[in-house]
Amino acid sequence: MHFSSFLLATTAAITSVQATPFLDLAGGTLNALKTRDLSGSQCVDFLAGNDNQNFGKVCVTISAGTVTIQYPTLTGGNVYTDLHAIISTSAITESIQGKWPYTLGNGKCSIANGGTDATCSIPVETAWRVCNKDLFIGVHASFGIPGTSGQTGWGAGTCITTRPNCPRYFTFTTTCKCSVITTYDPFTTSVRIACPALFFKCFF
Repeated sequence: MHFSSFLLATTAAITSVQATPFLDLAGGTLNALKTRDLSGSQCVDFLAGNDNQNFGKVCVTISAGTVTIQYPTLTGGNVYTDLHAIISTSAITESIQGKWPYTLGNGKCSIANGGTDATCSIPVETAWRVCNKDLFIGVHASFGIPGTSGQTGWGAGTCITTRPNCPRYFTFTTTCKCSVITTYDPFTTSVRIACPALFFKCFF
C-alpha cells in the first residue's frame, strides 16, 4: 500500500490597524465605528490641615470609559469619613465641597479596607472626550482617627479661595488611545491521499 499526503496551503496573516478617531469594525459601515478612548494617569500630593501636611498621593486614571480617583492609603489609625470630587472643563469656582457632584453619599465614591482606602469611579462624559483637553479636577476627603475632630484634605493644586487649608483643583490633560484590531486570515489546509488502483478505499 502506498499513500502520500500533500499539504497544499497553510497561510496566516496578521494585520494590525490603528485608526483615528474611529475604527471600522465591519467593512466600512457607519454603525461599525468605535469611538476613541481617553487614557492617561496623573498623581498629585494629598495635603491636609493649615500646615499642608502631605498624606501621600491622590492619583487620577482614565481608562475604558471611566475616570478613577485613587486616594492615598491612610496610616497611623486614620480612616476616611467623607469624600467629594468634581471634574470640569473650566476652572473650578465652587469652593464648597458639599456641592461637588461625585460623593460618598451618592455612591460615586467608596471607602474600603476598614476606611484606610478610598476611590471614586466616574463615567467619562461626552464633553471630556477630546484629545489633549484640559480637565479641572477637585478632590476632597474628610478623615482622621476615630473619636477625634479629624482633618480635611485636598488634591494639591490651585486654591479656589484664600483661606487656610484652601479647597483646590488641579489640571489633568487628556490623551486619546485608539483601539487596535488584530485580524487573522483563516488557515486553509487540504490533504490528498493517493491510493493504489486495485484498492477501493484507503487505509491509514
